Amino acid sequence: TPVEQLAALLAPGECECFDTLEVAIAQGLQRASATCPMLLTGSIYAAGEGREYLIKAHGAKPPRF
Repeated sequence: TPVEQLAALLAPGECECFDTLEVAIAQGLQRASATCPMLLTGSIYAAGEGREYLIKAHGAKPPRF
């Protein structure tokens, strides 16, 4: 896939691919810290889907504009 092709260009450990957004977020939350926050990137659709999941599953605050 294109994502796997991009990941192959990076050094080991710089990028991981997951089957679902939920799994990726769960891994990110486990690894995040005050000095290394989780950064959710991607298309507007993926970012919106990720935010919705964080709100519903983890009580994240909705975005403010």
